[in-house]
Amino acid sequence: ELEGGMEPISLKEDYPEFARWEGQCRFTPCYHDREPGCAVTAACERGEIDPRRVAHYRQLLSEVRNTWRERYD
Repeated sequence: ELEGGMEPISLKEDYPEFARWEGQCRFTPCYHDREPGCAVTAACERGEIDPRRVAHYRQLLSEVRNTWRERYD
C-alpha cells in the first residue's frame, strides 16, 4: 500500500537493485521513468535488472505521482 504523501522521487529507494546505477543517469534527480540517459533503463535493456521489476516500479511511480498531485485536493 502506498503512503498518501510519498514523494515520487523516494519510491526508487524501495528498489535496491537500482542503487548500483544511482548517480550515473544523465539527469539528477532521475525518476528512472524513460528519461533520456537513464542508467537504470540502460541496465534493464542489457538484462542487468529484471524488466518485470522495472515495469512494476514504473506502475507504482505513476500511482505515487497521481497521489502526490492530489494530496491537497
